[in-house]
Amino acid sequence: MDIKLQPLAIKDAASLTRVQLVKQPDVRLLAASGHHVSILSNLAGPVDSKPAFEVTTGFETSTWEAQALAGGKFSWIYTEAGSAINWVMARSTGEEDGARVHSEAFAVYTAPHYVRGNRSEGLITAIHHEKGQARVMVFDRRQATEFALSRPVDPGRTGIKDALLVRDSSGFWLFLLLPANGAVADPKPRKTGTGTRMPGLVEAIRLDQTLKASGSPIRVFAGLPVYELDVAAAGDQRLVIFATTATGVVAGVGASASELVFKEIPLQQAVASPTLLVEQETAHMAGILDLGGDRATVVYGSIHLDR
Repeated sequence: MDIKLQPLAIKDAASLTRVQLVKQPDVRLLAASGHHVSILSNLAGPVDSKPAFEVTTGFETSTWEAQALAGGKFSWIYTEAGSAINWVMARSTGEEDGARVHSEAFAVYTAPHYVRGNRSEGLITAIHHEKGQARVMVFDRRQATEFALSRPVDPGRTGIKDALLVRDSSGFWLFLLLPANGAVADPKPRKTGTGTRMPGLVEAIRLDQTLKASGSPIRVFAGLPVYELDVAAAGDQRLVIFATTATGVVAGVGASASELVFKEIPLQQAVASPTLLVEQETAHMAGILDLGGDRATVVYGSIHLDR
């Protein structure tokens, strides 16, 4: 697996807090500075930038994720903080306000994501926090109701940093970024676009079509600690994972979480906001190098999955 991440010529990269690869219609990059998101095209040459959308009009830093729609439009999900609450909201291009996804008015949710893979339209996940427990919930927004139908994906835990759900023809893969709880020697904090994070361990759980666990948890990357990750489906037969580590990034490809072939790539500066997009037989990867620093930039690369 040969991965080369090259810097992109982006102005004012020091202000960026998050990036996300999207297809519209070719591979493009969403780059956020606060709540303002721009879309960058021509990633292989002189990068062209234009405004895409504003996540929210609030003042608190939000975590968000977007989907590209036809006609240059977008839909996105994001968190909106209040007094003792943290809602998951949904919004689309042309809408003045977002809509709360869940029915509970007093709730704390973090890490909203669209479900990856085939036949996953209208499905999103978020982590629900209550009474010292964290639990992944999946929301189905395909029905014409005010609030999305929801159900838990996993049993409650004392802590979950992030959660991503990938769907294939026979079920789902749930990827959890969990606290290391002493398993990492001399852990170092890492700055991300939404705060400081300690390294954690990635665990994958196979779920059936009804979202029930059908196997034991699998420790991904052989227990290598990571800070942030992204996951994608390559067709219906392979998984691709891209994550940041203490010394650089790590990427893995495999038919299942237990069959991942992965490689760690050392970098001189820390990477934040890893993002992944699979297009046919190519996996595109990007992230922010030296987040918030004087030499901050966006790095981008790709791998051919058939090699």
